[in-house]
Amino acid sequence: MQIDLILLWPNNCDYPLWRQFIRDNRNRLYRVIIVFTETNVLPNFQEFVQKNMMEDNVTFITNRDHSSDEDWRNVATNEALKYSDSEWVWFTEQDFIISDSKFWKDVQHLATVEKSIAVYQDFGAPSGALRRIHPCCWFLHKTILSQIKKDFSAKPPEYDHFGCIQKQLHEKGILTAAIPEYTYLHLNGLSHNWHLIQNGQEPIDYNPGQFKLWLTECLKVRVPLLDSWKNTAKRYLGLT
Repeated sequence: MQIDLILLWPNNCDYPLWRQFIRDNRNRLYRVIIVFTETNVLPNFQEFVQKNMMEDNVTFITNRDHSSDEDWRNVATNEALKYSDSEWVWFTEQDFIISDSKFWKDVQHLATVEKSIAVYQDFGAPSGALRRIHPCCWFLHKTILSQIKKDFSAKPPEYDHFGCIQKQLHEKGILTAAIPEYTYLHLNGLSHNWHLIQNGQEPIDYNPGQFKLWLTECLKVRVPLLDSWKNTAKRYLGLT
């Protein structure tokens, strides 16, 4: 199973735990493709991240300028796909954490059955309703991508990002295998919470308890940490 990983990175954030994940699992992936997106919010971590992931053999892209009627995530994802040539593409996010080593074994097994493998949101959806596939973790085979319009845009209120992809697969009768829930943890709102604590505010919208645990684990990583990032995390955790 040859995999190219595609990930978008807001340039005002750093995700040390995810950088450690890549350092530890780089051999599982053929290409790691990161697209930096402009947030127009300081500080800008792009230079630091690129410098400290050089040994991980990452393909870095800066998202192109786009017009106001273009969806930023659709533009960035399609830019990344230009650099991908593996049979599988893994679309993921920094707040997706593999919590069980069986994750990879399960994905390898599911890849023998289906050509779309993902995690689902809204497990409590009404019977018959289409559960949302979440783009925090979605493996798609290139044969699937070649059959559909590569539109990763959000179209509220009809669907969020990647919703058009799911809709097309559903219309074609292409099934998506579900990755077992016990193998991963999806933390919502990391970037939003970080922005809040950086400005001295309290992150109350997205599970502050989980966010504190994430910061604590980030401080334990072996990959380099920027002093300003470390100081902000420690200040929020009450360690300074």
